[in-house]
Amino acid sequence: MGASQEDSDARRPLPVEPIKEEPSLQDLREAIEFGNHKSATMDGPKLLSIFGKEVKKGWQLTLPISALQHLPGAVVGPVGIVSQDSIDAFCHRVPKDRRIHDQSFSFGSGQLLNNRVIEDELTPCRYGFALAALRVIYPAARILLSKFDFKSAYRRVHFKAESALQSCITTKGLGGLDLALVSLRTTFGGSPCPSIFSKISETVTDLTNAIIRCSDYDPASFRAITVTYSARPRWIPTMYHSPRPAP
Repeated sequence: MGASQEDSDARRPLPVEPIKEEPSLQDLREAIEFGNHKSATMDGPKLLSIFGKEVKKGWQLTLPISALQHLPGAVVGPVGIVSQDSIDAFCHRVPKDRRIHDQSFSFGSGQLLNNRVIEDELTPCRYGFALAALRVIYPAARILLSKFDFKSAYRRVHFKAESALQSCITTKGLGGLDLALVSLRTTFGGSPCPSIFSKISETVTDLTNAIIRCSDYDPASFRAITVTYSARPRWIPTMYHSPRPAP
């Protein structure tokens, strides 16, 4: 699939069935009244701190909760915290709490986002197929694996407005002001989001594999440059090429 097609897919609205207006208003009222899962309310200050940082970065848009009923198609899902494991720089298992946006939690009419997904329009996420294919080609060779991570991966992908409105949360019960947050980036809970992000990650991986196999590639000739983001300088790796002087 070409890059232009993948860019188009990432920017289009989520592939979901349209929402019916009248039942959605009742669902919205129920969702606001329900608030958030107990796992979130037990750790409210931590979540509020996270949300505050996301607002500053432009990942969330704050609104009065009362404004939600005036936004056509607005859908609210509760947030929660799940305990998972991760690994550190030395491959040691470490506990990690992950915040989730429960877009499978059903209210009234059951018009939650994950129930309305048009699965035929999603690119299937297949894990392990590349490894299996390599084993067939190289049945006796050692296959080395590595793990790398995209910083704030899902937060790199923008939602279109109509998708953002279907991915709202509230801060109700978290210990601060009761506000609504509209998710401007892909969420940790929307079932179409892994498919959307996999197109980006696969493109990056394929490009990386192509570059390192290029005969002209010299890692020592690449360096970091300074860029300004949100008025703060950061060092980021780039594909800026600094040719070596001739010997």
